[in-house]
Amino acid sequence: KNKTNLGWTPLHLATYFGHKDVVEALLEAGANVDEVNDTGDTALHKASFIGNEELVILLLKYKADVNIMNGEGRTPCDMSKTRDVQRLLEAAGRAERHERELRLLTAAKDGRIDDIQELLSSPNPPNINCVDAQGNTCLHCAAYRGHTRLAVLLLQNGVDTTLRNNSGQLAIDMAKDTEMREVLSVRPVQRLQRTAARFEGPLLKRSRFLGWRPVWAVVQRGVLLYYGSRAEAARPGAAWRARKYLDAATLSAAATAPAAILLRFSDGDTHRLAVQAERDIPACRQQWVTALNEHIAYSGHYLWAGASPDSAREATEDLEDECKPLGSMQDALTAATNSLALLDTQLRECAAIVAALDKSVNVGTSLHHSAYMRFQHVCGTGSEALSALRHCAALVAQARDADSARLSR
Repeated sequence: KNKTNLGWTPLHLATYFGHKDVVEALLEAGANVDEVNDTGDTALHKASFIGNEELVILLLKYKADVNIMNGEGRTPCDMSKTRDVQRLLEAAGRAERHERELRLLTAAKDGRIDDIQELLSSPNPPNINCVDAQGNTCLHCAAYRGHTRLAVLLLQNGVDTTLRNNSGQLAIDMAKDTEMREVLSVRPVQRLQRTAARFEGPLLKRSRFLGWRPVWAVVQRGVLLYYGSRAEAARPGAAWRARKYLDAATLSAAATAPAAILLRFSDGDTHRLAVQAERDIPACRQQWVTALNEHIAYSGHYLWAGASPDSAREATEDLEDECKPLGSMQDALTAATNSLALLDTQLRECAAIVAALDKSVNVGTSLHHSAYMRFQHVCGTGSEALSALRHCAALVAQARDADSARLSR
């Protein structure tokens, strides 16, 4: 495998050109069956692409992974040209999933925490809510075997505590002792509680007859309020001058008008707003756009949530997907921390380039000066974003540790 052949190994080439004997000899000699080329294709991708059923069977015999995605996000099954190869790969995928689920259930019965942690953190983890012949999930198995630490691990990784086995029993019904019942009595999150922080500041509001007029705008709990001044808004019991509900509102912020915000409300009204010129216009407008969008989503969420159980469930399906188990949150936090470190390095490199440009670029050249100023502005914004993200990561880490400690207790 080298740069001149685009990462194609002898196994890739032998598979693509249909040389079964060569493929078998390479595999017997220890060739990596899941080696990828520069585009992310394995030998199984190539066998599927050319529609060679014999080669597909041979590669599967040597445990080729049917779930590997190439650079286009396609698995070997997605590459299949014939229905027979597609059925073969689908069956192999089902068998592989079943094998992983069987390993998970067996490890749960034996209380092998390390094996379960490895399975759940693998690139293709088994379904944590899979069941055995009696309908028992991993949590059922942990409950009747008395594996308390394992039950905590499963809860941290989002196992469903409401599933019943073939006898109609919940996992808590099969708890071996009081300690296990206390662990399993932790109630799962039923619905994501959406919040939107209060946001306020000066804006310009356009009136049909009076033109642009300064207002102090406050957005809270899905409602946009207008006051005459900040002091007026801060006064206890102060009456607002205008109010609009943000449910089903739409917002647009055109690039051609960097200060403008256009709000269209569900009742047909339209408000034209603008950030004030003496402020950092792009940053200020983005803050308002973010806040307004959050409150539009907040208002819509609770409007539908209060309509009926069915409509609330449909309206909040996408929000419930945002509830992550502690296990996946830990992985995401690790990835975010790594990305922050990389971003920090890249910003330092950019800052060094900006400093070098400051010394070498002739500021009299308008194009060079404009590019330099833009680059400097991007570096500054990136540094501020990095600081905010690092603070958010620290808060999430604290919350995760606190939740994990409470769950362990």
